[in-house]
Amino acid sequence: KDEYKKLVDEQVKLKDKLTCINDVSSKKYRKLINKLDELEVRIVKNRKLYKEIISNMQLYPDGIKIAGSFYVVHNNKMHYLYAGTSNIFREYMPSYFLVNHMLEIAVNKGYDYFDTFGISGDISPDNPDLGLYTFKKGFGGDVIEYIGEFDLPIKKGQYFIFTKVYPIIKKLRKRR
Repeated sequence: KDEYKKLVDEQVKLKDKLTCINDVSSKKYRKLINKLDELEVRIVKNRKLYKEIISNMQLYPDGIKIAGSFYVVHNNKMHYLYAGTSNIFREYMPSYFLVNHMLEIAVNKGYDYFDTFGISGDISPDNPDLGLYTFKKGFGGDVIEYIGEFDLPIKKGQYFIFTKVYPIIKKLRKRR
């Protein structure tokens, strides 16, 4: 509600500014029109999200868990191992709140490092895991490259199925 009120107040101010401009062909006028259009889109989106929140609150009156994370602490270092988000309220990006909360814990406890525990080494735009890199890098910090990982197959037949056959089956299922 507060966000909606701010947006509407800003909209009123922009409309007032528009009425003061005499030359409708000026750059300033066009700029204000563009800002007003963007603001109206944000207002519609805010209104939609608000209705969605109210609807979900009615569906889940006792509350709903929308995200969770798992971390461990070892040798004065916090390791952020995994997080998950429910599809409900996903657009509110609760994972950002969780990571921020974990960072606060790490700082308050005086840990030396906060490790987001891995990214793909491929940061090209066509990499499907680029979003994970962008998410983690958005919190600052440095990318530290370690020696890497390797698989040591114990059951070679099962390993072959898991690494060679299963990906083919997965691709075939996607085509359906």
